[in-house]
Amino acid sequence: MEITPVNLFPIGIRFSPTEVELVDYYLANKVMNKPFQDPTNRFQELELYNYTPKKLQEKYGVQKEHEMYIFVKRVLKHQKGKRLQRRITDGSNGFWKASTGEVKIELDGVLVGHRRTLVYYKGEGEKTNWLMYEYRLPDHYFVQLDDWLLCKVYLNKKEETKSKTRLNSTLESIAIINTNIDIQQAEYSSASHASFNNDILQ
Repeated sequence: MEITPVNLFPIGIRFSPTEVELVDYYLANKVMNKPFQDPTNRFQELELYNYTPKKLQEKYGVQKEHEMYIFVKRVLKHQKGKRLQRRITDGSNGFWKASTGEVKIELDGVLVGHRRTLVYYKGEGEKTNWLMYEYRLPDHYFVQLDDWLLCKVYLNKKEETKSKTRLNSTLESIAIINTNIDIQQAEYSSASHASFNNDILQ
């Protein structure tokens, strides 16, 4: 499904809905097939698991908030099971894996939804810094298994920065070790050469 181009906010304005607003307004209205306000087309409906996060970002469009809000139908991994299909279907072998259990979202003490955190793994299981919050309505909404979920997908910039910092530190340490080895080899070579010359003179 093609998505509608996202409209940008003016400079200084950010789109930052609360979790209660995400489940109790946007997702609830989507499930109940009711209209909701989305003047900038932030909320898109597409087959999330057809794309890697980077391809999804290209399709969605890069935004100042760096967050993508995707409505997706629940698809069971096995017909008689309850686990959801979260493997990418483009042949990349990537998949989303839950990193936490469900967290309750409440409004004035009333349960309005659940959130589950997932991490994207590429290839044969290499963990990335792509995260997804998967929101669903509570069971008392009497929704069907094939009803809508709302997924908030984004790149964890802080973890990406930490990873790059750790990599740079490791490379610097390797460079220092190699430099020390070169110095030791040079000193050993000089000492051996001097010893050889002394033996000749004697």
